[in-house]
Parts: sequence; C-alpha cells; structure tokens
Amino acid sequence: MGEIMKTSIIILTYNKLEYTKQCIESIRKYTEIGTYEIIMVDNNSLDGTVEWIKEQDDVIPILNNENLGFPKGCNQGIKVASGDNILLLNNDVIVTPRWLENLILCLYSNNQVGAVGPLTNFASYFQAINVKYRNLEELYRFSDEFNISDASKWQERLKLIGFCMLIKKDIINEIGLLDEQFTPGNFEDDDYSIRINKAGYKLMLCKDVFIHHYGSVSFKENDIKHDDYNKLLLLNMKKINQKYKFDLLRYLNINHDILTMINEPKEKEIKVLQLGCGGGGTLLEIRNMFPNSKLFGMEKDDNVLINTYRFADVKIGDFQSVNFYYWEEDYFDYIIMSESSDSSINIDTLKKYEKYLYSDGKFIVYIADKNYISFYEKIKKQYKILNELTSVNQQVIKFGTYKDDRKEETSMHESEGIRGFFETIEKLDKGEVDIEEIKLFIEKLNENNLNELILFVEEKMNNKIQILNYIAVRLFEIKKYDLVLPLLQRCFEYDNSDYDTLINLSIVLETFGEYKLSLKYIEMIKQNNEEIDQIIMNLKNKINKEYKTTDIEQNDVIFTGERLVINSEVKNKYSDVLEEHIERYKLASQFVKDKVVLDAACGAGYGSKMLSNSGATQIFSVDISEECLENAQRSYSDDKIKFMQGDVNQLPFENNTFDVVVSFETIEHIKDGSKWIKESSRLLKDDGIFIVSTPNRTVTNPGTFFDEQPLNTYHQYEYNIQEFIGELIKEYDLVDIYGQTFLNENEDYFTRVMRGARKLDVNKKISKISNEGHKLISLSEVKDSNPMYVVAICKKRKFMI
Repeated sequence: MGEIMKTSIIILTYNKLEYTKQCIESIRKYTEIGTYEIIMVDNNSLDGTVEWIKEQDDVIPILNNENLGFPKGCNQGIKVASGDNILLLNNDVIVTPRWLENLILCLYSNNQVGAVGPLTNFASYFQAINVKYRNLEELYRFSDEFNISDASKWQERLKLIGFCMLIKKDIINEIGLLDEQFTPGNFEDDDYSIRINKAGYKLMLCKDVFIHHYGSVSFKENDIKHDDYNKLLLLNMKKINQKYKFDLLRYLNINHDILTMINEPKEKEIKVLQLGCGGGGTLLEIRNMFPNSKLFGMEKDDNVLINTYRFADVKIGDFQSVNFYYWEEDYFDYIIMSESSDSSINIDTLKKYEKYLYSDGKFIVYIADKNYISFYEKIKKQYKILNELTSVNQQVIKFGTYKDDRKEETSMHESEGIRGFFETIEKLDKGEVDIEEIKLFIEKLNENNLNELILFVEEKMNNKIQILNYIAVRLFEIKKYDLVLPLLQRCFEYDNSDYDTLINLSIVLETFGEYKLSLKYIEMIKQNNEEIDQIIMNLKNKINKEYKTTDIEQNDVIFTGERLVINSEVKNKYSDVLEEHIERYKLASQFVKDKVVLDAACGAGYGSKMLSNSGATQIFSVDISEECLENAQRSYSDDKIKFMQGDVNQLPFENNTFDVVVSFETIEHIKDGSKWIKESSRLLKDDGIFIVSTPNRTVTNPGTFFDEQPLNTYHQYEYNIQEFIGELIKEYDLVDIYGQTFLNENEDYFTRVMRGARKLDVNKKISKISNEGHKLISLSEVKDSNPMYVVAICKKRKFMI
C-alpha cells in the first residue's frame, strides 16, 4: 500500500450550504491530515456555497457556471485528483471515527477488490441499518463503538450506492470515467458497479463502518424545480437496461423472503441450487450468511451473469430444457425456484428436481398469490409443508420430500390426551414426525387443556421455551389466536431476552395491529442483524401511517378558497369542503394497492399521502404550482411519492406508464378538457383506471351555457353530467359514476308553483340524500336529486385496429 496513501475525496454541491459545512467539518475532524485531499465541484449554487468554497484553504475548487449534473461533475473531480484512491462522497454525509481507515483496509485486503462502501442510516439496496441517535454527539458515540475493523463483516455485493463509494484509482484508469449519459443523476452508481464487476473486481460492503446520510438533499430540491427530473429517472432506467441488454432489477435482486426460509447454523456447509437466479444477488447473500455454502444456479438470460463464478456455479438454461447430468443426485439441501424463472411451477416440475435433493432437503418456492391456493392443495398431498410466508402479491413456501422417510401410519395418530400429544411433539423435535401429523394434534388444543400442556412442559422438558414457541407458531398458523399469546407470554416470563420469543411476540402483535407493542418487543432483541433492522423499520413505517393524513396540518399556509390545504382554519370553518376532498381520495384509495399512480394536480399533497398509505407502489404527484409542491414535499413526502412541477397537458411520461391516474377538480381549470382526457389515456396502461372529478354546472352555475364564464373565475369551463360523460366515453368505458353533495331538484320557484297547482307537497325533500352529507353515492342509486360534484371511475378502452 506504500508509506503514505492519499485519497481524493470528490464532493459535488448544488446549494444546501449547511449540509456541506457539516460534511467538511466531519472530514476534518475524523480523517488524518495528509491522507486526503478534498475536491469540491459546485454546480452553480446560488445560496452562498460558491463564496464559502473560495474561503476554504484545504479545498481544491471546481466552480461551474451551470449545473452539469452528478456524473459529469464527478468526472471533473476525478480528472484533477492526485490520490491513489477516489472517494465519491455526497455533500449530505457526516463521516465518523475511523471511517476512511476501515474502508481502505477492506479496499486493499485483496487485489480483486475494486470498490468499497459503508453502512448508513439512509440508502437503498440493503445498505442502511436502523440506528437510534438524536444528535451529532450520539451519532459519534455510536459510530466510535461501531467502527471497529472486522474482516468478518465485509460482504461482497453486486452494487454499491454512490453516496460514499471508495474506488482504487487504478480501476478507474482501467474502466474509464462515469457514464455521462445518466446526467443529471440516478443509475450512474448502478452502471459503475456493473462495470467494476465486469472488469473482474469485487464490490465490498463494509459492515464495520457507519456514516450518517441525510439523503439526496440536492436532488430533492431539483425534484420540484425541474419538471424533467422524473422523466429522466424513468429514462435512465431504460438506458441502463438497453446498455446491458438485461433487466437491472433482475440482475440485482436479493430476495429476503427466500433467505428467511433457510434456517441453518452459520458454519454449516449447505448446498443450494436456485433456478432462475438472475444476476446471483440472492445466492451471493446466502454466501454472506453461510460462508461455507456451496452455491449453484440456473438462469436463462446469460446477459445478467457477470462473473458469478466467483461465488456460484451457474448454468444457462430454463426449467424445462435442463440437462440433468449437471448435478449429482441426493446432493442439495435447498432447491429454490420462482414463477418468474419460468412459465409455471407444477408437480411435474418438482418431480424432475426431487431426485437432486438430499434425503431431508427442502424446496423453497416463490409463487404468485393467484396460483398459490391451487399449488398448495396439490403439493400438500405429496410433500411435507414446513413453512409459509406472505409477501407482496407473492407467497413463499418451504416443503420437504418423504425421501427415506416413508413410514406406516403409527400409533401416534391414536395418542390420546395431552401426554400423548406431547410425545408427538418430542418426536417432531427429533425430526421423526412431519408437520401434517402434528397439525392433527394441535387442532385438539383449547382453553381447557392449554394450561395442562404448559404445566407438563414446565415439569418434564428441558427446552420448554423452544417447544412452547413451536406450538404457538403452529397455533398461529391455524388462526387459534386466543391460545397463542398465553404461550408466548409464558415463554417471555421464563426468559425476557429469548430471540424466538421476542420475534414471535412481535409478529403476532403486528398481525393484531398492535404496532407500537410489536415494536417494543422487537427492540428488546439484543442481536443486531439486517432482518431485525428491516422489521423495526417496517413497524415504524406502519406506526407513522397510523396517524391520519388530516392530523398533518399546514398552519402556515393560507386557504384561498381554491386550493384546499389542511389546517386548523379549514377544519373549523370549511369542514364541509375538507370532507368533500377527503371522500374523493378515499374512493381513489380503493384502486391503488400495488399500483403505479399519477396524482395529477395534486395540490397541497395530502391526497398523494392517502394514496401512499393505501398501498400504492409509487406515486408521481404533479402540480403546476411550485409553492404548493414545496409545501407538499415538506408535509407529506415519503419514499413512494415523487412531487414534480408540470402541466397536465404536457407531462414528461412515456405511453402506458401508469396503472391509475387520479385527477380531482382539474379538468374545469383547463382550456381544452378533452385534451387532458386524451392525455390521461395515453399515460395509462391497457385496462388502466382513470378517476376524475368535476363540478356539475347544473348546480354550481345554473342557467349558464358551456361556453360562458363560470362564477368561479379560476375555472375555464364547467360541465353538466351529460357533457362530462360525453367527453369521457371518447377514450374510456365507464365503470361507475358518483355524485357528491346532492341538492333537491324540486326546489326552484316554478317547480313549487306547479306542485301546488297539482296539490302535491311543495316542501317534500329527498330524505335519503339529505342524510348522506358529502359521501359519494353511485348515480345508479339516486333519483330526484342533482349532485354538486361528479366523480367518474373509468377504464381505458382497447381500440381495435
């Protein structure tokens, strides 16, 4: 490594001076003088950053007259760097004790290592851990204890996140600079990780280094100010897929649902085959978890196989065309497969691979929800079901064969009473009974014999906590919830630090919706690992979502009467308006689970937050007002929402991008409403859903014609119901159309006179409607009333050519 090794730290800035100052101060505090140089590349900041950089004696400045973006700015810094290593560092990072020393130790631990990165609190691709600290002092204290060099904590990865990426200068000289086609940013770190891997070098995650990361503060500012940012986000994903001729997500995928199914001692030499292994991300993580494992794979897309030989023996092929001389029989402990790796998984497929499993080997299958029940019913007759896990739109199931384990029906099924039941439990613990047999006995448990069982375990069993936990899990699986908590509570009384007890208590309480109590138990686990960190993070997210969107108030924003905001004044004086808007987003929330959504004219952002809380995968929230978006970002932002400025008739998205488009109180503001309806159809996928609302001119502007200015001067036009439907059916099939805030049609003077002449009650009201307030009601259920607002649910029409 030489006597003195210098690292060139390259930091890009675009405004956010206070973050930059914290970053530089932490480098000076925790990095040995003489071992580094700081190169600051400023992309035309306007907040005093440029002047501050000029005042720094220990900084090499590169001051651009325009924003050149992240990749090009990094390349400018690399070109003037004199160090042996290049460190790409975000300006919203705070470094910590021994951060650089530990990273360098890993970087030069092996000639095959090309780049390294640390853990943090905010990053994607499982590079973040959940850490509790409230200020800099607590951060530094935690990091000082955490940052102890430990080679056993270094793990190979397919990708490192670019917020802090240390690279050997020789590697950069070999593979070249960052690819500037990804300007202004996003996916340049994916690209560079792939290039390092393709050149034959490893990417290492140093789990013995922790630094703080606020999280893309410059890009957050750009998200609002530049309406093409989100378009580039989508385009850059397409660019990297086209560049390497594969699906990036398939290349990088680490399936943690599958990993949780592998319960083995860390030191065991397990043999694993994954069919449809992608770029090997899951296999690589298995190797990190079980260093002595022997890994094998099969993948039909050879483009994603980049130097996987370093950790696995991967063959090219699919399920059906496999040459079965590849592997020995009775060899694998686990065979992993998923529907995405081939057209289908069925009993015939399983039988082909069954002979390659060891006698007690297991299948782990990842299968779509829609196919799961039929798949389960078929396999449970021929295999031993060992575990199940529900994921998003997927189910993971682990099951074993009856190889060398076929037994006659024994007297175990004739065991009666609680002692006979427990004899079966003991045999199961020794691997002599399968899960289907034990279910027969667990189904006999009830409130009357539960205490007898507990007493028996306490008196006779040495491993009572393990056994009671096992029974509790089995009871939980068959939904005997009232028996589960007493067993787990008894285990907790025996040992309040037992890992299995705490995690089972947490899972059960989470199922019951007791998120805070669930979090309390999971946080009592002393072992630190990614699985627990992820559970804690998910629980905190659920707790946050428990707070109603209406609890978040923008009391510093004035309600003008046109753009609704949620604050104390609105709740007190305009509660009817608030209810109308919330009810519309409640309706839309029923259609967005697991969908990519466009919230067009999102306004203050509360509706986008409601859609996020309802399970949308990603939401692009567009509004023409920069001020609204700034307030929305401040009050309602989360990882799934991207706020961006734009005109709904000139949106920067490609055709067929969205599953759902939501457009409330938008069309009346547009000079050509039919143009927006056509644009919404362009953006939607086939059978996509368009949810749109508008005032009903018959009620809001009675007596006026379509081409006359509405009373509300913000509105270009207002539609009556027939006109509104007429515009929609040009592009859509109507699923349903709702009314909101109904008025009695028979209240005008002329109608009252005519009813009196016919001796009808002139004061008659529509009682059903008057009791509904501002709830949305399908027009198919309404007679004799006209809604003030109309909401349509539409499905994109498939036009025949």
